[in-house]
Amino acid sequence: MFFTLKTKIWLTILSIVLMFTFFTLIYFPTQQGNYLLKNYTNEVQNLANTVALGVQIALEDQNYKAAQTAMEYVKGNPGLKFVSLVQEDTAWNNTHTKPSVTETVFKTYPDIAKPILVQPAENDSIIVKRAPFTSKLMSGNIVLGFTTKEIEQSKKSIRTTSLIVSTFIFLVGLFIGLLLSRKISRPVIALRDAARKVGEGDLTQCVQVHSTDEIGDLSSAFNKMVHDLSKTRNELHNSNRSLSETNAALNNTLNELKAMQNQLIQSEKMASLGELTAGIAHEIQNPLNFVNNFSEVSIELAEELKEELQTSNLSVNVIDIINDLVQNQQKINYHGKRADSIVKGMLQHSRKSTGQKELTDINQLADEYLRLSYHGLRAKDKTFNATLKTSFDESLQKVNIVPQDIGRVLLNLYTNAFHSVMKKKRELNGDYEPIVVVKTSCTNNTIELCVRDNGNGIPAENINKIFQPFFTTKPAGEGTGLGLSLSYDIITKGHGGSITVDSREGEYAAFIINLPA
Repeated sequence: MFFTLKTKIWLTILSIVLMFTFFTLIYFPTQQGNYLLKNYTNEVQNLANTVALGVQIALEDQNYKAAQTAMEYVKGNPGLKFVSLVQEDTAWNNTHTKPSVTETVFKTYPDIAKPILVQPAENDSIIVKRAPFTSKLMSGNIVLGFTTKEIEQSKKSIRTTSLIVSTFIFLVGLFIGLLLSRKISRPVIALRDAARKVGEGDLTQCVQVHSTDEIGDLSSAFNKMVHDLSKTRNELHNSNRSLSETNAALNNTLNELKAMQNQLIQSEKMASLGELTAGIAHEIQNPLNFVNNFSEVSIELAEELKEELQTSNLSVNVIDIINDLVQNQQKINYHGKRADSIVKGMLQHSRKSTGQKELTDINQLADEYLRLSYHGLRAKDKTFNATLKTSFDESLQKVNIVPQDIGRVLLNLYTNAFHSVMKKKRELNGDYEPIVVVKTSCTNNTIELCVRDNGNGIPAENINKIFQPFFTTKPAGEGTGLGLSLSYDIITKGHGGSITVDSREGEYAAFIINLPA
């Protein structure tokens, strides 16, 4: 059950008032009445003992007048109903085996009073007390009867006083309740309502401070808190505005950086295209030589065929010439397509990747880019030679990849390998055989392609940074530092694979590519 603070205050005050009312109106009068009755009863008993002692002394002296005077000792007491001298006699039964005591009222004052020898069980309007005496003349009891009217009047007076006190306490309780409700409940309710509005976002709330006590301190603290919150919100608003402006500037800078990054990537592509140009020229030269040679032979065969036709001497030579012409045209067509394929590959490499995957022979792709990269480097440096070793798993199925993207990765790895072995050869003055090994395999539905060289390797401190953008170990002007970073993104993000490096400085470096089969 939910009680408001105001209700709790009133319940507390009412509980205290009821406890005080119970104490002053019921408990205290009852206890006080019992105390008065007890004292009054003791006083009557004392009077009875005093009268019994006086009567005993008088009867010892056989002074009946003094006995009468002793009985009249209490006649001045306003509560006296009677005082009686009761004589006790002992009588035996006929067999003298069992005695019995009989009491006889010998004297009563006042004379018209009717004595009551035993306290009535259900009559609290009179108190009867007995005091024994013994003398030579007689033995008996003095019986005093006192009215409780005075006690009842005292009880009534106590109850009246208690009622007045209870009424006063009740009125004081009401006043205290009103005061507490005004001093505590109202300010707390005002604080509650203001706090709710503050929670809804209204920071203009301010509660009035009516006192200097804890409630007043709480109100002051609330007002300060709201002021601080309002100030902080304004500062946050200004900060957000400043952050928005900063974010806008950062977005512009980011867009510029992205544009610069795209330019750098394109520069990297064009640089790799430059690496390919000489190799492509070398590769194209071979099919073009075949085209030229077979074209010349075809011209000669055509002349011979013309002469044979002019003589109209058809012979076996004509059929042989025609067969040779067909073979030459087939070879011209094959090598023309070969040159066309190389040119298309160069164009694909230079264009922006579409991200369209297609089934590709990874062995053929790796071998083709290996030859192009090697001949491209040899075109720049005629003195450079390296041993190319390939170990292709012929059981590999075609894999779904973006050929031009994987081609860029391979070209980058081959170029780095050739540069590494070329640098080491120069350092060792020729007493060294450069070797670049390319190997493919398939295990657990994963295609692994490894490019390994026996160059200078990668320093241990650079292993963890090798795939970071713009990190390069090449001299200034020879690399952008984007090659391996782009390769890493192409393999991991573009194809869901992995690329790792294994190297020992001064001995070798191996890059291992893993692609889903």
